[in-house]
Amino acid sequence: MAKQAGVSTATDGRVLGGCSYASGEIQVKVRQTAERLAYRPNLFARDPITGKTKTIGIIAGDSQSPFYATIVRGMLDEAPDHGFGVIVANSDETLPTELEAVKLLEEKQVDGLLADLALVIEL
Repeated sequence: MAKQAGVSTATDGRVLGGCSYASGEIQVKVRQTAERLAYRPNLFARDPITGKTKTIGIIAGDSQSPFYATIVRGMLDEAPDHGFGVIVANSDETLPTELEAVKLLEEKQVDGLLADLALVIEL
């Protein structure tokens, strides 16, 4: 993206990361290019020291159940207000499916996980 904006990768990173000073003209140029290219930040690259993804994983026992639907909806409504995204998986209330969902969310490196503890306790 830096090439398209006509700036160095360091300047590009500083503007998009809000880390240091760049002239107003350069900031506008970089931000307009980012918008035109539908730029999405790499969350791992943004903070390589902590590796935080700002993502929460939810494993619902049955996503069609009003109980789980209410919890998932609440998380989906609140998480963005705190800078988090949400990944939702459904376990169908079976242990093998729940364990696969946990594995998937671990691979996605979620920062937190909300799961049906009744299934996990059966281990």
